Amino acid sequence: MLRVTAGSRLLVWPLARRMAIKMAPVRLLQRISETQPSNAKDDDDAEQKSVPWYLQTDRSTLLNRPNKLIQQGSSSIEYPNQSPASLRVIGSYLTDELGLTDVLIFDMSSGESDAERTTASAKFCKYMVVSTALSLKHCANSFVSLNQMAKAQFGHPLEVEGRLNPNDLKKLQKRLNRRSKLSTKSTTGHDRNSKEAWYMIDCKMDGIIVNILTGARRQELNLEELYAPAEDKHKYTRTEDTQNESGGGDEDLAGNSILTGLRRLAQQRRQYSTTSASKETLRGEFQSALDRRDFEAAHALVGFLNQLEPPLTQLVQITDFLSRADAFSEVDVEALKGLFDKIWPSVIIGDASKYWSTRFQFLKYLNTLRPKEYQITRFYKDFFLLQKARGTAPRGEDLVQMLKQVITNNNANPSTLSQGKHTVFKIVQLYDNESILHDNTVIDLLIGTMTNPTRKQNTASLFEVVDYLLDSQHGILPPTTITALLKAIAATKQWDRLLKFWEFDLKGVSVDSDYRPWPEFLQFIIDSNNGQLLQKVVTEGHLLWLKRYNVPITNTIRDQIVAIFTRVDPEDKNFAHLKKSLIAL
Repeated sequence: MLRVTAGSRLLVWPLARRMAIKMAPVRLLQRISETQPSNAKDDDDAEQKSVPWYLQTDRSTLLNRPNKLIQQGSSSIEYPNQSPASLRVIGSYLTDELGLTDVLIFDMSSGESDAERTTASAKFCKYMVVSTALSLKHCANSFVSLNQMAKAQFGHPLEVEGRLNPNDLKKLQKRLNRRSKLSTKSTTGHDRNSKEAWYMIDCKMDGIIVNILTGARRQELNLEELYAPAEDKHKYTRTEDTQNESGGGDEDLAGNSILTGLRRLAQQRRQYSTTSASKETLRGEFQSALDRRDFEAAHALVGFLNQLEPPLTQLVQITDFLSRADAFSEVDVEALKGLFDKIWPSVIIGDASKYWSTRFQFLKYLNTLRPKEYQITRFYKDFFLLQKARGTAPRGEDLVQMLKQVITNNNANPSTLSQGKHTVFKIVQLYDNESILHDNTVIDLLIGTMTNPTRKQNTASLFEVVDYLLDSQHGILPPTTITALLKAIAATKQWDRLLKFWEFDLKGVSVDSDYRPWPEFLQFIIDSNNGQLLQKVVTEGHLLWLKRYNVPITNTIRDQIVAIFTRVDPEDKNFAHLKKSLIAL
């Protein structure tokens, strides 16, 4: 039994009052229904009476009401000639099932072959579809439905750019609001942009790209002018006043220098067409920006130029500009290299050798102009290591030019000799082609990078290269390479290392098959003017290898033997018998 105390009345009476107020309409409806005759209702009315009053609807009104979404989407689509069946399936699905409006399809190929296509869009897309959605949510749902249809009918999912969920939009809004340059007036522009969307969908079949945009965003971007054929561009070209009316104008972006700059950049882009004259205009502006050292302005033009011509053209322009600069020119090395790297394609299309040659020349000019800021180690990373990462085989002419550049730096600044040695050794290890190591020019230059007659340096890098050449060739080197190495080792005056290289490091020497250049070796011994070395060569039997391997004694070798014994034993008292036996050979 429920007991109501004095304290609980304060809670019970307000609750009962509220329940009575809610039940009053129900009691009123019951009294009205009791006064009506029971035989005046048919089966449909009985069914309606069983449904609460707030859920009852007039079915005839609901069924006869026109479906605006279906009516808008049922507009006809003009398909390009010889369009694939997949394009027609997607087009009808966009209009009939998704209710997208104003669907336009542009044929990006225009009957040209793949080699003749010049615009960036035409190289990866054949059919560009542009359509309008009713809202941001309509865009998102349309992509989800289209993706499901593609997986069910074509067997693969789609890829999309521009898909942002509400959390991403909130993060973007917060990031923009943190900008110190944004004022309170720019909030309206952000709110408007956060309600607009542009979904760019790669169907991954028959080169079909589908663009789903909200109405305001489509008006603002005007993609039709970008993708339409040259003869139809006038149909979609808009004046600046028309764009301000549709896009909201710059007053909504007051205080937002970033968005204002992007809008002005887009307006500047529409002032150019895809004709050859626009290429020359943009190219001239790009060159003018380089001449002014305004690399930011040149950076802003890169995207437009890449749509009109291959990036090699701009790379050559930058390289030519740098070749005309002198050591006293005020050139920001990092900014100029950043501009070059932005233009450098991630995937090279066409003759790759031209791209790499241009890159080598650009980096060479950078190192020549600013050797302290852009050192040879960065040159090695930005060119040779990048080539290796891209899977491109290094070229012999690049190695020759690099070795010459290192020698030039060493002569101009001997303090860079040690750094250049280690870098050259790393570069040589990238070459697996044995023919490079048999090239006399390469060997001479390689040895030249290891020594500097004007300054005594550590010879560790030189002997690393000597050991590398011996290991890569299994100890059998061409006579010209042996001569070059003898010269380099003799310049260090490490005579024990010279003798070790001659007698033990070189392999493949046998009786009647001694390929070593004896005249050159003996001449380096004579030119050393080192009495201890000459004495050692005679007394320790280093000359006896001539007899052991039956080396033919030419007139040159005979004269060199006589010269060595004349310096060691001028009176022929101690080694006359050895001298006679060697000459008799």
